[in-house]
Amino acid sequence: MPLAVNGVGLLAVSFLADVAGTIHGSAPWPVPPPEARLAVSAGYEGLYGSPHSFHQLGCLGVDWRDERLSLGLRGTLQPQADFFAYGARVAGRLWRPGAATR
Repeated sequence: MPLAVNGVGLLAVSFLADVAGTIHGSAPWPVPPPEARLAVSAGYEGLYGSPHSFHQLGCLGVDWRDERLSLGLRGTLQPQADFFAYGARVAGRLWRPGAATR
């Protein structure tokens, strides 16, 4: 019975996605967000099954995206163990998705 419910659910979701795509047409859906964007994130990470003495970490992140460039900074903190790790990411796009190619 659980397999039948999962199978019907999978087919129903696929069918509804096809119907929604047919109704909406070829335009992007949902509408893509603006190109320049700033996002800030905060969260909790668990590091279990590790040889390190700490298991619970807090993390903070900042991401900035432009039309062709993406920058990200991230930090992880474990106050009880005086542990702090950080990282940075820089990425660039050679062309925009959907741009005309020759």
